[in-house]
Amino acid sequence: MENTNIPAPILQLRQDDVVAIPLERYEELIEFETRLGMLRKMRFIEVVQNNSTYIQSGDFVLGGMVLEALLSNQDKAKQPQEAADG
Repeated sequence: MENTNIPAPILQLRQDDVVAIPLERYEELIEFETRLGMLRKMRFIEVVQNNSTYIQSGDFVLGGMVLEALLSNQDKAKQPQEAADG
């Protein structure tokens, strides 16, 4: 007898290296990706406009261009201080 209590997998790898997911899950993932993209862009603009050097915990989640902008701002902030100390 087959056990029918086992839930269907969220992701299912097919033989042709394509992952199949239920449509509801796909819609949810697209919505999450869209929201993450919006948050990433908003934080990037905030960092660039304010020359922010403070890295927030959420910045690690946003990653990529946000962290690069923050690290670049930190480097720029250190240069005048190093010149004054040198």
